[in-house]
Amino acid sequence: MIAVTLIAALLAAEPPAPHVGEGKDGRIHLQLDGHATFSIGGQMALGANLDLLGSCAIWATARATGTHEFGAQLQYANEPTWLAPWIDRTRVAGAGHRINVLVLMGHGFWMGKHRRAYLGVRLYAGMNHWLSSYTVEYPDESVRGSAKVYRNHFVGGGQLALGYRFSERVGVQALIGAPFPTASSYAIGIAFAGLGLSVHLR
Repeated sequence: MIAVTLIAALLAAEPPAPHVGEGKDGRIHLQLDGHATFSIGGQMALGANLDLLGSCAIWATARATGTHEFGAQLQYANEPTWLAPWIDRTRVAGAGHRINVLVLMGHGFWMGKHRRAYLGVRLYAGMNHWLSSYTVEYPDESVRGSAKVYRNHFVGGGQLALGYRFSERVGVQALIGAPFPTASSYAIGIAFAGLGLSVHLR
């Protein structure tokens, strides 16, 4: 009888909120973020970020909750010739590609009623793969050729995220970031900005 009562109570209990709350609940929350991005490296680029972020509340006041954050981020950026107006696209074809695999660590501030507003400050580190692949053809000068150049570099930098959760599980987020100047900007990029959605999983 006690077991039946306990099971019934567990089934009737409301599941915990998947987002960070107004106090320290001791839980690890999981959040999946996706952003469409614009960045500048060797030239201007369009791309996307996908990151999985865990957070745990470490302090709380009447107006805000602070979290320790950790996770991973995958970035891709494409540098098409049409974003480089100085390139003659009738004679030059190709693109630059950039893939970053990063780990993230930082601190989050969840503010306001029900902790809907968010500010996150993060550091990141990982590997950057840059591939430049182009074909050049100047028939009047009898010049034609193609080349692929790639570089792999360690990359580290910082990110700033601003977000707002408009339902229990879904919110919007803006993200900006830049690497520390450890290598040429052609290889590791200069800066990026993104806008996308956040889904609170747990």
